[in-house]
Amino acid sequence: MKNYFFKIEHLLKIINILNMAGRIFIFLISKGRIFFGVLFLAPLLSQFLNYNKIENILGMPTLIPCLFIGFFWGLYATIKGRWFWF
Repeated sequence: MKNYFFKIEHLLKIINILNMAGRIFIFLISKGRIFFGVLFLAPLLSQFLNYNKIENILGMPTLIPCLFIGFFWGLYATIKGRWFWF
């Protein structure tokens, strides 16, 4: 009987972990526009600037200001529900 209880306890722990992973996944999906801005738009803008021979902005590599731009643009899109102001 003790063995059977031990297996149920492990099963409940696994279910709890999966529930927590599901909550994390839902949170990340709800913040998808911010992640898109940081993980896609920022490197794209940085590569565009580097291609046009702009390699430093205020003494920083172009990726750092582009990460800020991507984050705030994604935050704007999350709050307003659209990517552009018009």
